[in-house]
This record gives sequence, C-alpha cells and structure tokens, in this order.
Amino acid sequence: MQRLLLTGSTGFIGSQILSEFSKDYIIFITSRNKKKKNFKSKNITEINFQNYDELNRKLKKIKIDTLVHCATHYVKNHTYKDIKKLVESNILFGNIILENIELMQVKKIINFSTVWENYNGKKDNLFNLYAAYKKSFSFLIKYYQKKYPKVNFYNLMISDTFGKLDKRKKIINVIRQNYKDNTTTSIVSKKLYLNLLNI
Repeated sequence: MQRLLLTGSTGFIGSQILSEFSKDYIIFITSRNKKKKNFKSKNITEINFQNYDELNRKLKKIKIDTLVHCATHYVKNHTYKDIKKLVESNILFGNIILENIELMQVKKIINFSTVWENYNGKKDNLFNLYAAYKKSFSFLIKYYQKKYPKVNFYNLMISDTFGKLDKRKKIINVIRQNYKDNTTTSIVSKKLYLNLLNI
C-alpha cells in the first residue's frame, strides 16, 4: 500500500484529500494539536509535534512515497501581527519537510499554491503578502528539485475552490444561501469571470 504524508489535513482541501485517500493509502498527517484525534480509518497516523525540532526528528523516522503539501496560512490583507504566522506556515514548516525528503525516501511531491501569484493573469503580479510567500516557497521547491532530480515535483496553482462539505463564506456558498433566502446576488461588474475548482 502506498504511503503518503499529508500536511494541512484540517483545511478544506486537505480534509477532502484525507477522507478520499485514507481508503487506499497509509497516510501520515502533521498536527500541532496536543489532543490526539480518533480517526475512522486505521490507515491514518498522526505526527504530533510541539515545535519544529520535534517535527524534524519525527519526520526522519517515517518512510513515504508521496508528500501532499496543503498546509498554509491565508490572510487577504495582512497586518504586522500576521507576518510571523505567514512565514512559519508558508515557508518554515514546508522547508523542514522538504529538508527531510531524502531520509523519508519521497518519490513524488505535490505542492498547492495559488493563482494569486499571477493576479489578473499577469506573471509574478502578486496580489498580497500571502501570494508573495507562496511564490517564495516555489523557489525553495526549485532548489530541492535541483538537489533531488529523481523526485517528481508538482506545483498546483489553485483558484477558488468549492465542494459539497464547504462551509467557508465563498462565492458558491453565498449564492446558494442567497437563493435559499430568496435574496438577489448582485454582481459588481459585467466583466466578472469566475475561476472555480470543485475539490
């Protein structure tokens, strides 16, 4: 059975991947939550860590085929207080995992990024600081790609996502709720394009 390390398993995309893939894969998930979760599937193992040194030690002890990196911290308009969490979640955390790919014997890495790196279809037109960190992480990936040429790297540029269990206040849910409430949904421009991805 294939072995997979999944980051960001509590997020919308990560939780969908965990639910679907735990049927056919042995999955390791990272967690900073001190309280261990009870999973329905016996194929899921939680790597609980309190700090990055502990994470680094624990990663060295597992062997996986594929890394699926969904973990992120998103802020549309940041303040000074957001910077530390943006750096830790979007750069440092992923970098520690990439540093261990040889010991973990990883063959494939799938990283989730954002179309906001190329806002309005213009290359390197970063929409916000979050997009800048995601772009920066892609340079880290290029470094490890060069260092480990036998590992297959995939960088997926994701647009707005939606799905059956999505509870976020995103456009599809707003339209759905407005329909239920018999409320009109106003579109601000005739030139509006929706770039949606059903997870």
